[in-house]
Amino acid sequence: MLAKLLKHDIKKTSRSLGVYYGILLLLAIGTRLLEWLSSIFKPVGSLYALIIFAFVLALVGIFFYTFALSIISFYKEFIKDEGYLMHTLPVSKNQLVRSKLLTAIIAMIVTFVLSISALGIAFYTPHCLDEVIATLQTLIQKQLGVSFELVMIGFLLYMLLSYVYQILFFYLSIALGQTRSANKLMYSVVFGIALNVVIQIIMTLMLLAISLFEPAVLGSELTVEAFGWVMIPSTIMTLALAVAFFFATGYIFKRKLNME
Repeated sequence: MLAKLLKHDIKKTSRSLGVYYGILLLLAIGTRLLEWLSSIFKPVGSLYALIIFAFVLALVGIFFYTFALSIISFYKEFIKDEGYLMHTLPVSKNQLVRSKLLTAIIAMIVTFVLSISALGIAFYTPHCLDEVIATLQTLIQKQLGVSFELVMIGFLLYMLLSYVYQILFFYLSIALGQTRSANKLMYSVVFGIALNVVIQIIMTLMLLAISLFEPAVLGSELTVEAFGWVMIPSTIMTLALAVAFFFATGYIFKRKLNME
């Protein structure tokens, strides 16, 4: 049943994102084409600058749109009129939440890959890319003493974890808000703010505790060692909170569902 839910959610999301993806790719192709034309016909230069602006705007916007779409879709299908049908499906609440979460992750991964591809279409030049990678490899090796590939893998995994955390944070806020009989959206915002304050307090206390062992974490210049002291506990905390948010959301919809 989870596979069917996931297939349905992915189809619905792809219909919403498909047009945006098409626009982004067209802008990327247009950027590359106008770059070539501007080198031949100087008057095209102003049009080239305009399409670069539109391309960058679309590139940034597609990440916000993908994120917002995941939250709005969850809210509509769990809380609004569609919620009556959603909550009568013969699956557990955790499976419903898991399907939405996996769809959100897949959508963002596709958006990321497509955005990198669009950047390549618009601006890729072999020598420039080689120089950038070589510079980053030298810098990372010198500062951290580890390979460029390892850092990139770690960075991408941490970004994925952070994204999952943010999605589940909003899911939990929405779940808490729906426990109220009226003004559910407003209460979702209120609960979200309150939850964020609590989390920030926890993170601050954790940072203060770490500073007892590594005072440099509170310094104006963060050393590599201090950065490690901060990142490892922060990653563990983020993972723990994400798991807690997931199960709390499923529990609330199972025990505290309010469709009034």
